Amino acid sequence: MASSPDTVEFLARSENRVRALKVLGDRSCDRDELAEAVGISRVTAQRILDALVGRGWVTDEGRTYRATQSGTIVSEEFESLLDTMEAMRRLSAVVPWLPPDFDVDLRRLTDARVFLPAPDDPMSPVRRSTDRMGEADSVRGLGTGIAPDALRVNRDCVVDDGQSLEVVFSDGVLEVIAADARMSEWVREMLDAGASLYRHEDIGLLAGEFDREVVGIGVGDGSGVPQGYIESRDDEVRNWFERTFERYRSNAEPVRKKLFTV
Repeated sequence: MASSPDTVEFLARSENRVRALKVLGDRSCDRDELAEAVGISRVTAQRILDALVGRGWVTDEGRTYRATQSGTIVSEEFESLLDTMEAMRRLSAVVPWLPPDFDVDLRRLTDARVFLPAPDDPMSPVRRSTDRMGEADSVRGLGTGIAPDALRVNRDCVVDDGQSLEVVFSDGVLEVIAADARMSEWVREMLDAGASLYRHEDIGLLAGEFDREVVGIGVGDGSGVPQGYIESRDDEVRNWFERTFERYRSNAEPVRKKLFTV
């Protein structure tokens, strides 16, 4: 019997074997039908079938073939491994920049969407976050940074559309806003419209929760240049955000309009 690594290598070295085993797990096929389904020659299909039968993953019923229970399990688990490896590949660009207190098992991010800066558009992750914010009926956030365009979206959503907004800003962000007459006016309007804004002296992350369904995490290298943006609907990720948000908010002070009188 082949060793487990050899078995994995047997599949990994041939995408056609993987696809053939998956097809045969879904339905019975003869050689010609399998060749057409996988997009290979009949000679190649027969060679693959012989190999799969030899490993006990496929049963030969005359001229018809179908995956055995073992073959179906192998196919499903191998596909799961491929999905996990692809997810880790996508996450590898942003994992080094995740917040230090992000204590969620990375496997909970395998279904997350990852947005990276484009070579000709380094701010694309910020725009994705802004777009998500503009689509939500309710937003809760933690902010170590702010872009004027994002704050304008906040203002329009709260004042014009009745969005529920609750954000804990760092002192540094509020100082930047207070020094700008235009942004200060937007914040005053948001406060008048019922937005709940707080100030905290030390926030080490940029994250938001949209409609209590999606968590967005912005990641950067500390220089102000975004390294990416992650969106997740995973329950554990949402629990992490809610714990973190409550911790910061419980130690924050409400923002007053007088701070933004320029």
